[in-house]
Amino acid sequence: PLRGGGGGGGAAVPKWSSSSTSAGPVDDAAERIESIKAGTAAALGGTLLSLPLILSQSPGGLVTAESVAGTALSCLVFGATYRYAVRSDFGNEELKGGVVAGFGLARGLGAADVYLHGSDTGDIGSWLEAALLAGESVLTFAFAAAVLEQGFKRGLILPFPRPPSDTK
Repeated sequence: PLRGGGGGGGAAVPKWSSSSTSAGPVDDAAERIESIKAGTAAALGGTLLSLPLILSQSPGGLVTAESVAGTALSCLVFGATYRYAVRSDFGNEELKGGVVAGFGLARGLGAADVYLHGSDTGDIGSWLEAALLAGESVLTFAFAAAVLEQGFKRGLILPFPRPPSDTK
C-alpha cells in the first residue's frame, strides 16, 4: 500500500521500505494480528510476573487496580513495539536490551520524578525509593520481553515482517 505525501502534493511513498521487507509485500491485516498477539502476550506476562512487585507497594483497592491496569497497558504497547523493533534480528541482544531499557527508563524515571516531588528530597531514603521505582519498571519490561522471546521461539508469535505464507 502507498501513503500520500502529507497533503502537500508530494509523491506517494510505500508504507514499508523494501529494505525492511525483503520477503516481499507486507500483509497489513496479518501483521496487525501478530502485533495484537505480541501486545496481549506482553501485557499478560509482564503484568502477571510483576504482580508481586505491584502488590507489595500498593495500598489496595482502586489504587492497586490502577497500578495493574497501567502496567498492563504499558506492556501491551511495549509488546507491539518490541515486535517491530526486533523484527527477525533475534541475535541482537543490544537492540533487545535497548528496547527494554528505553521503555523501562521512560516509565520508571517518570514514576521516580512524581515520587520525588512528593517526598523529602534531602533524605537518601527518598532517592533509594525512587531508584527502586525506576528499576522495577525496567524489570517489568524485561519480564514482558522474556514472554515475547518464548512466544517467538515457539512460533506462537511471528516476527515482523511475517515470513511469506506457503499456502494460498
